[in-house]
Amino acid sequence: MHCKIQSFTFCVLAYNHEKYIVEHLESIKYLIEVHGTGIDFQIIVNDDCSKDRTTSLIDLWLKKNSKLFTDVVKIYNDVNVGTCSSLKNILERLKVEFCKITAGDDVYSFEDIFQSIESFGHNDILSGVPLSLVDGDLKKNGFDVFNILASDVIYKSGALINRFKEISVNNAPNIIYKKEYLKNEKIVDFFSKYDVVEDWPLQIAIAESAESPKFYLDSVVFVYYRRTSGSAFIVASDRFVKDQTNVFEYLIRNETSLIKKLILKNRLLCFISDSTFVKRFLNSAKWIYAIRISINIFPILKRMNNLNLDATKHRKHYQEIKNRSKKILSRD
Repeated sequence: MHCKIQSFTFCVLAYNHEKYIVEHLESIKYLIEVHGTGIDFQIIVNDDCSKDRTTSLIDLWLKKNSKLFTDVVKIYNDVNVGTCSSLKNILERLKVEFCKITAGDDVYSFEDIFQSIESFGHNDILSGVPLSLVDGDLKKNGFDVFNILASDVIYKSGALINRFKEISVNNAPNIIYKKEYLKNEKIVDFFSKYDVVEDWPLQIAIAESAESPKFYLDSVVFVYYRRTSGSAFIVASDRFVKDQTNVFEYLIRNETSLIKKLILKNRLLCFISDSTFVKRFLNSAKWIYAIRISINIFPILKRMNNLNLDATKHRKHYQEIKNRSKKILSRD
């Protein structure tokens, strides 16, 4: 099934991103200018009560680039409400069929994300593979890439809920969700119960909402995932742990298999443990995942070998985005 994109919304979650927000917005501009012919674009930005210049930089950039969009929505929270409530704010204002949700510190790559969506839009969840943006440099994290491909091989033929209920590696910044799920009241109500962890509850809710939702892993990079001291799991560590714990408890309550319930309980105990030994060696789910990798090692290695991920081209693109951003900021 081929879908033609006529309109597309960029959904931006911002919080204390003054060092990065212009790069993010410039990467959006690049996609529109290079790949967006014939598409109407909207942008919805939710800032979760930043304490720095994030909102003033958003205002500055949008003032200079408003003509790129047929509609601009700015939501500036008066208090910090968390990522989940901020995402709900955005989705309440989402009108068009296709969209991408990103954090304001990440950067879009040069890949034609619209073409990928057109090609694989029949899938409920579409994902790319990640490149990490660390200290201003793009890096291919071989461990993450291997495990993302391994997860796709392991869980490809089973129910989607297994991918998110059991151990797997998925890169949320590179994931695209169908609008029908993002606008589903039950799904929104489910992830809205959480605070700063929106991706895992959202994925679980989608997987549980349909009889056989589909996941497709594309072999391109949609977004450079920035890892900084401002990442949610560091800044809001207590809130992050509380959310993760609550997700585990939800899965345990709703698991009908006694064995799987025990495995989930073991994972939760390992997650909240302060012992590195317990986390590394007593998590039964990790051992099961390792066995699955060993069983599927040849198709996994084949996927790795077929993955053409040229970090050099992406570094060149990111340098262009940085240069564009510097020009904007130099005029500020």
